[in-house]
Amino acid sequence: MVQKTSIQTKIVTIILLTSGMVLLLTFAAYFLYEYYSFKRTTVYQLSLMSRMLGANSTDALLTSNREDATHILSSLAVESHIMAGGIYDSANRLFATYYHGASESQLPETLSHSPGFDVEGSLVAGAQPVMYQGRQIGSVYLVSDMKAVFDRFLLYTNIAGLIFILAILVAYFVSKRLQRNLTNPILELAETAKLISANRNYSIRAVKHDYDEVGVLTDAFNQMLVRIELQNQEIVEFTHSLEEKVKERTMELESAYEELEAFSYTVSHDLNAPLRHIEAFMSEFLEENESKLEGDNKKLVMNTVKYARKMRQLIDDLLVFSQLSRKELVKDKIVMKELVEAVLQDIHPEPDERVNIKIDTLPDCEGDKSTLHQVWANLLSNAIKYSKKKDVSHIEVGSQQSNGMITYFVKDNGAGFDMRSYNKLFNAFQRLHPQSQFDGTGVGLAIVHRIVAKHHGKVWAESVVDEGSTFYFSLPAN
Repeated sequence: MVQKTSIQTKIVTIILLTSGMVLLLTFAAYFLYEYYSFKRTTVYQLSLMSRMLGANSTDALLTSNREDATHILSSLAVESHIMAGGIYDSANRLFATYYHGASESQLPETLSHSPGFDVEGSLVAGAQPVMYQGRQIGSVYLVSDMKAVFDRFLLYTNIAGLIFILAILVAYFVSKRLQRNLTNPILELAETAKLISANRNYSIRAVKHDYDEVGVLTDAFNQMLVRIELQNQEIVEFTHSLEEKVKERTMELESAYEELEAFSYTVSHDLNAPLRHIEAFMSEFLEENESKLEGDNKKLVMNTVKYARKMRQLIDDLLVFSQLSRKELVKDKIVMKELVEAVLQDIHPEPDERVNIKIDTLPDCEGDKSTLHQVWANLLSNAIKYSKKKDVSHIEVGSQQSNGMITYFVKDNGAGFDMRSYNKLFNAFQRLHPQSQFDGTGVGLAIVHRIVAKHHGKVWAESVVDEGSTFYFSLPAN
């Protein structure tokens, strides 16, 4: 609540609390002073009164005249606060009494009180010796209440309460008016800040009213606005310059892509055609002359066919890889399990007892069917290829869903790879196994990574050497 209170209310509250505390402390000090002052005055008056009564009762004590002593004590009736009075003889026995609204127990039968008056609870009581010719012939004992003190304090409390209310009201109205000189510039500064924040117009300036600390704050605020305005102008100019550079770079990239596509087409067409002829010629030559070829000659022809075929595959993969970034995805609903089965039919059409492939439930998704076909083809081909040296290849295709994403995976029990080389896994031409162990172009996983990225998903892998690998790729559920 305090944090949400306006600065005007806070200042007025502080002034009122300070004024109230000062008044309360002043009243408390005054009440304490009055209490102790009145107590001393009462003790002094009782002491003086007891001396006068003692002087007047000398004859009564000397002649043992109780009536005269009682008559002398009756003069106490004019003092309403005197509750009881007694005259004691030289043996400290009660000689004469006076009561005013007090019980007889207020006066002891035998006086044991030492000379002087003390405050005892709500009463003031004490004794004064009666002297005659240097010897004590008796004592005067008086008991007074503190009603006068309490009555005076009640009056003081009423007056103090009235003064307190009037002082707080005066302080409130005076502070309410005077605090405007302090708070109005601050409130105007706050309103200016709100206006600038709402409109994002940094050309607005706050008005300076005085040359005090608030004026210094206003100057600093205006200087900050000047710097922000200059920075905004620089940002606008830089943004405009950057947009122009982006346009230029975009045109350069488009031109480079066009040149790359032209080069890719040329490579695909001009290199593939001779390679097809070489492969076909050498295959036909090998078929017709296989019985005549022996040793190194036969191996040379077979290697020529093999490397021509591999070169064609590498060119085709490079062409696909280079065209992926420009390819527009045609998204449609895909029955993923049917797509996986179709891919397996393409890459592994014949049943093989040494290859055990398990397909779990696969949720459908939306995506480009042709490119996702290629993702599955590359991952399943790799799983079959890298587990072919096992007695029985176990390959599992499954999925899981979380956080709005569908994650598909292909798990095998093949050769695996060292996770320390993971950062090379999805880069083109980066192979984690020698060509002599497993053939391939080194482009397949790079193609998978680019296709999944275009579908706003991600691809990753986990592996243990000689125990197998699991490749994951995720796609948005919707």
